[in-house]
Amino acid sequence: MPRLFGIEDLYKSEEETMLITRTYLQGTVDNFPIILDTFLKLSYFIGETEDVETSIGVYQSFCTTTYMQAPYTANVIYDLYERGYYLEGIVLCRHLLEAFIQMKYFQRYPDKIKDHIGGKRIRFVNMFDEFSEGYYKKFYGGQLSEAAHGMLFKDIFRFERKSPTEARTIMGCEFNAEFSSYLINTSVPIIFGFLNFFPSVYQKNTIYSDQEFKRAYDYSRLWLDEAMKSHMEANPKSEEWYKHINRFVY
Repeated sequence: MPRLFGIEDLYKSEEETMLITRTYLQGTVDNFPIILDTFLKLSYFIGETEDVETSIGVYQSFCTTTYMQAPYTANVIYDLYERGYYLEGIVLCRHLLEAFIQMKYFQRYPDKIKDHIGGKRIRFVNMFDEFSEGYYKKFYGGQLSEAAHGMLFKDIFRFERKSPTEARTIMGCEFNAEFSSYLINTSVPIIFGFLNFFPSVYQKNTIYSDQEFKRAYDYSRLWLDEAMKSHMEANPKSEEWYKHINRFVY
């Protein structure tokens, strides 16, 4: 009987993948811990908020729960990126993007929040179309939802197809330059969006009261912004995707 691949083998493959990943995109390795640290500390600088009896107060309360949770999700995405769990990271990117688009949408329509929370849900297609019509169908539905719902898109991460009749099953975690770039480039605009949108949600924020945090905040936004621009320049095919996603995050 052949040796069976088990959990200890999986753990070993994670470690091996992490070592390779950390030598691949050095800028990501050097900067993401700073960005995640900034994201985690951001909620300390919300400042004074409006009365929860007002529509803007309800909106800010809604956003606060998102800003308190989102850094944890972003940190797990980065951990999955390092270890080679590319599909799982993409699924969480979808979650993070959905949390973000709700904040964007309800900034325009704060009076709709209570009904949305109460069960009269506004469809995500309507939220995305509010900012960039076409993104939902081509990118959100065609990629992120396909991955999350277990459709064929997920298969590329576990099966390497060499020909129509020949394939290799990837056992454990294994570094893949294309998949790792796809995951990190998907997460970068979303995290940038959260950081960039914060002052718009909390007009009385206290970010600039702490010089050390201010520097980290400005640096994080700048690095993420430059990473997006560099990726688009290096990959002209990504221009359409950025054309859509930039309408959400800037």
